[in-house]
Amino acid sequence: MNKVILVLLTGFYLISTSTIQAVESSSVPSDNSYEPTDPERILVLYDNPMEEHTVISLVIARGHDIKNEKELDTAIGILKKQAASVGAHAVIILPPEHDDNVELGTAKGDKFKKVSAKAIRYKHFYY
Repeated sequence: MNKVILVLLTGFYLISTSTIQAVESSSVPSDNSYEPTDPERILVLYDNPMEEHTVISLVIARGHDIKNEKELDTAIGILKKQAASVGAHAVIILPPEHDDNVELGTAKGDKFKKVSAKAIRYKHFYY
């Protein structure tokens, strides 16, 4: 019985540490392998599009305040580059409260010091 508990605890530890490492990276790697796209042609959206699409990655620009227009513009440029590198056609900017509990240890004053987005790829996309 003790061996079963030990195995379960070890498995939980391994799963939780790999999840934390994935969240802390600047962009969560995509399981798909698409050709990189041009960052200048990445569409910036603030809501899910009506067109059929697939979320291929989560991209994060740290150290930028989503409430500051200049910092948001800089962050969007970073997000577009990250999304283009995984082959996305667009990014959907996420509200700051969507992942408050993702980054443990973030000070309350630094709550909005990152901008996150879903990198998406359309089923039918024409440049």
